[in-house]
Amino acid sequence: MRAGWRWVGFLGAVLVGACSDSTGVSTKSITTRGEAEAAFAFLRGACAQVDHLVSVDFANPMVVAGVAGTASVTGSKTSTSYSSSYSSSSSHTSNLTITFDGYTATSGPFPVSGAVAWYDYVYSRTACSSSSCASSYDHTESLSSSAVTLTFEYNGATYHDVIDIYASSPDYSPTWHVSLTNQAGTNFDFDY
Repeated sequence: MRAGWRWVGFLGAVLVGACSDSTGVSTKSITTRGEAEAAFAFLRGACAQVDHLVSVDFANPMVVAGVAGTASVTGSKTSTSYSSSYSSSSSHTSNLTITFDGYTATSGPFPVSGAVAWYDYVYSRTACSSSSCASSYDHTESLSSSAVTLTFEYNGATYHDVIDIYASSPDYSPTWHVSLTNQAGTNFDFDY
């Protein structure tokens, strides 16, 4: 449980139920795995969209505008490729710190705020002989944050919470391993 929450006692338990965000919309906190999965999917989508909008070899920092709010991006994004008569390869690496400030993605009407470390690495290679070709492909992703504020929708309800999260998808696997802790201190570990 985070410092500061132990002082609110009974009030902290009450806050786990429905409340209102800064816009007056009735919201809920994350209390189930399904809600935690939806929060992760929402944050991953926001990070991926910002990454897509960041140019290769950008100058730090780069500010990306959302439908509302902004995302300030530092770090690096590189892309390399090689081709010859018998083989070709390419790699793309995003190693970014994305600081959201009320950023609202085009995919949804809700904002996200806070700093997130985002990593995305893609490598592909094709090698050919006189009779055949062979290909290989790697894709590694991760995201983490010690305090990111999300408002998102799940099953027709609106949720608002502050989360700690570490999630990664290792080489050769499409599955993410996610550890998410809500503001009340409840942890959710799951594969997605």
